[in-house]
Amino acid sequence: MRKFLLVIGLLLLVAAGVWKFSLSKNWTPRITPGWSWTANSLLEQAYPDAVTHKLPDAGQNRTNLYDRKIEIVSADNTPAGAVMLKDTLVTKNPSTGKESYRTDFTAPVDPETGVFVQGEFKGQNFVFPRNVQKTTYTIRQANIAGIAVTFDKEDLLEGLQTYVFSYSGAYEAPSINPPLPAGQVTKCKDDQFLQRFWVEPVTGEVAKMEWGCLSGLYAYDTATQKYFDPLARWHGVSTGDDVLRHVGQIQEQRTLLTWVTTYIPLLMLFFGLLLVIGGIVPRIRKASIPEIVPAVNQSPA
Repeated sequence: MRKFLLVIGLLLLVAAGVWKFSLSKNWTPRITPGWSWTANSLLEQAYPDAVTHKLPDAGQNRTNLYDRKIEIVSADNTPAGAVMLKDTLVTKNPSTGKESYRTDFTAPVDPETGVFVQGEFKGQNFVFPRNVQKTTYTIRQANIAGIAVTFDKEDLLEGLQTYVFSYSGAYEAPSINPPLPAGQVTKCKDDQFLQRFWVEPVTGEVAKMEWGCLSGLYAYDTATQKYFDPLARWHGVSTGDDVLRHVGQIQEQRTLLTWVTTYIPLLMLFFGLLLVIGGIVPRIRKASIPEIVPAVNQSPA
C-alpha cells in the first residue's frame, strides 16, 4: 500500500510540472481560437459646416453609436505561427442607423502576446498582453497609429480591479477618406488627443475606453506648420451597459485562467506531496524505532 501511495504521489508531482509548464500554455495564449472583442458605445461628434467650414460649438455635438469589433479573420498571407486580427470601427446615426464613418485595420500578430510580427509596427501591441505590467505599451489599432500609453493608476471598475493606461498628446488619424493633398496630414489641434484604456491585468482584456480630440482634427501642412480646414471633433467613452458586459466576461475568463495556471497545478502538487510523505514516513518511523524484545525470566537450574 505504501509503495502504491509513493508511486501515485510521484506521478502527481510530475503531472503538476507538466501541467504548469506545458499543458497550461494551450489555454493561456493572448489570442485563443475564436477570440473576439466588441464594444458598443456612444460617441459625441461634430463636423464642419458646409458653408463656413467651421466646427459648431461644443454644445452642438451629435451623439452617434460607436460599434467596434476586433476578431480573428482568415487570410492567405498570414505568417506561420501568427493569427490575422481585424479591427473594424463604425459610427452610426442612432435614429436612422446610417453609417457616418467606417474604418478597419488588419495585421498579423503573435497569438501568445498580441504583438505585431512584421511590418512597420513590428514589436508593437495590437492588444494588451496577459499579465499586464505597470509600464508603457505602444498600441496600434484601427483608430490609433502607434501611441505609447503609460500606466496611470489602479481603478476598481464595477468590482473589477483594473490598470488605467493613458495617453495625451499628438495624434494623426491612421487613414482618411478622401486622402489629403500631398504634404498635408491629419492632426489633433494643439496635440490634445486623449486615449485611456481600463485593462484587467491578468487577462489583458480592455473593460472600458475613453478617447477623443476635443480641440478638433484638422488638415495640417507639414512644410508651413499651419492648420487648414477642420475635419471633425469627437469624444467617446464606454457606456455603463458595455462596461458591465465586459466586466462579466473578464471575470469568467480570469477565473478560468487562474484555475488552469495556478489552482490545478497547486492541487496536484499538494496531493502529490501528501501521498509521497504518506508512502515514506511509515518506513522511516519503523526503521527508527528499535524492536523491543520482552525479557524472559529464567530460573536457576
